[in-house]
Amino acid sequence: MASELQPNNALGDDIIGNRLSNKTKTQYKRKACHFTAWMEQNHEEHTTVTTLNGVESRKLVLESIDKNSMKEFFGHICKKKRNNEYTVPNEYQSFQHVSGYKSAIKNHYHLIPIYAMGQY
Repeated sequence: MASELQPNNALGDDIIGNRLSNKTKTQYKRKACHFTAWMEQNHEEHTTVTTLNGVESRKLVLESIDKNSMKEFFGHICKKKRNNEYTVPNEYQSFQHVSGYKSAIKNHYHLIPIYAMGQY
């Protein structure tokens, strides 16, 4: 009986892995990169620095990100910007825009192993 489940599990993995269109995958990747870069720039306390052959690299440590840092990020992306400055008075992005970031972050870090300090 267990051998009968293997093909179904493999098929299920394929379906789950491809549940997003290529366009959505591209958008999610861009949004996840934006999140990572923003955290690295604005919250260095959530990163760790490693040096290999004299080259320094920075990695985001997800386990260290607290609720306030996430709120700050979502506050940042919910405000519209023009010429790289927040609009005055504030104008806000759509719910779909902010929700897209939430989905992208959850999807990206679900698929990629989380880097934890002390693990390589």
